[in-house]
Amino acid sequence: MRVGPPSQIAALPNLLIQGPDKRTSRTPPEGPCWLLGRHERCPVRLTHEDVSLRHAVAIPFGCGVFLLDLGSRTGIRTQGNIRQSAWISEARPANIGPYRISIDGGGVESEETASNPMSGFVGEVDRIPEVELRFIGGSLKGTKYRLKRSITLIGSGPRCKVRLRDSKAISRVHACLILGESGLTLVDTLSRSGVAVDGRPTLHAALTEGGRFQIGGHLIEVAACRLQTANTRPAAARAAAPVRRETAAAELTRFLKQLRGVSESMRAAPINARIADGRITSWQARKAMRKDPTRMILDDRFLLMEAVGRGGMGTVYRAVDLDTDETVAVKMPKTLVADPARLRREILISARLHHPHIVRLLDVGRDLRFLVFDFVAGLSLSQIVATQGPQPVESVVRWIAETADALEYARGTGVIHRDIKPANIMVDDVGKAMLLDLGLARLDESVGGWGGSDEAYAGITRIGCAVGTADFMSPEQALCSDQIDARTDIYSLGCTMYAALAGRCPFHADNPVLLAKKHIQEFAPELHGLDPDLAGILRRSMEKQPADRFQTPMEFKDALLEWLNVPVAAAM
Repeated sequence: MRVGPPSQIAALPNLLIQGPDKRTSRTPPEGPCWLLGRHERCPVRLTHEDVSLRHAVAIPFGCGVFLLDLGSRTGIRTQGNIRQSAWISEARPANIGPYRISIDGGGVESEETASNPMSGFVGEVDRIPEVELRFIGGSLKGTKYRLKRSITLIGSGPRCKVRLRDSKAISRVHACLILGESGLTLVDTLSRSGVAVDGRPTLHAALTEGGRFQIGGHLIEVAACRLQTANTRPAAARAAAPVRRETAAAELTRFLKQLRGVSESMRAAPINARIADGRITSWQARKAMRKDPTRMILDDRFLLMEAVGRGGMGTVYRAVDLDTDETVAVKMPKTLVADPARLRREILISARLHHPHIVRLLDVGRDLRFLVFDFVAGLSLSQIVATQGPQPVESVVRWIAETADALEYARGTGVIHRDIKPANIMVDDVGKAMLLDLGLARLDESVGGWGGSDEAYAGITRIGCAVGTADFMSPEQALCSDQIDARTDIYSLGCTMYAALAGRCPFHADNPVLLAKKHIQEFAPELHGLDPDLAGILRRSMEKQPADRFQTPMEFKDALLEWLNVPVAAAM
């Protein structure tokens, strides 16, 4: 079926707003949702200074009203906690600044058992809806995106599932798509440049299959929009509608909490039963047999599934976000107790970097105990080379060019990575390179905008400290020079390219001191059979003197793409 415009607006509840003066106002909806904020264009205007210009959006579903923060300064408060989203009802209000937000009746009985529309579909949906977007104009032309949730944010910010980051005209949360039982709706969240549907500017509009909307320079078509719900099923089938089940991660979390009061000798049987039917990983089983199994549950939100990587900076785990039921990566740094300033530094850097080839920071644990990143399904370049040997030349060139693109973006924001190596470049399951681990990154105060100089973190990246990884360390790092800039990253990226092409590091020595000496004094052996032009690009990236290298990551990237015969302007 084709999904038409929403048909339930008349039945929506009213939003109740209790202000600082304790007076309550009742606000009926003016469309498919309510926008709340200090901006004069907000339908629900909250004028207190603690409220951001566009603070939140309240979206009604059949089971209640879902309140979603739009990247505000002060967030949403529920039950004493700052949240990014919450179900609200008359009995379960939320606070935005000094305002109490609720609805006049109805709502979910328990938020803990309600589905999260940011992670799945809400309502009586028989099967996963077939709703697909296709980019038909702009830099992402040809890209397809299938909607997998009831609320999908569109914009340049890290919380957006459809991320558009190639224009200043695109807001961090530019718009949202709402998929309900009655159809698909596009809502402009008071963005900088607005949205247009079928060529006409609009604040909100129903979308049908074949409909088109524009955000910035992107023209997007609804390629498919089919949905079967309680309203479209035969009556006999409606009675047999499936009951929403607890997610596997939530069930396992509850099981681990129950184990806390069970002696270790009595845990084996229930744990083995879950191993047999695949409801617990072998890593979790080993941990659950020891001490407190709830240590796998961080901040009562992130369930650790298995360790996927270990290094000098800490351990990385595959985990499930119990709020969204999505897979994430959790990094637990080794240096937290001894060096909390280093972790604060990584948080500061990661939170500011939003690029298609840099792994996103999603959240931070209480007391800085851990960081939560997007999970990249794939292997690090070091794992690929270790298991498969030298890689195809064109694949390596594209991975290095994508990483150089990320480094150019970082350079523009004042960040020098300083630990570029194959282990810090992930290749995802579609072959895209992703840069990670900014733990050694240094801020360039000359760029500005970071709220503090490098001296605020004295001892972490102080000039004179040789930090990095010896196999890929630049000569100036080995010499503890004060001339550390983006050309340092270019040298390390050149060494990484060499290792991926050769299946081995450019230099070998018995200890780090001798290895550093080789980086300073010797040139890497030539790679036989490598195209002379590409060999020249590689050689220039690994020159001993920074002045002889490519001067910016952009220059390095452009040279690689020119060798690939890819138009430079359209490559990334």
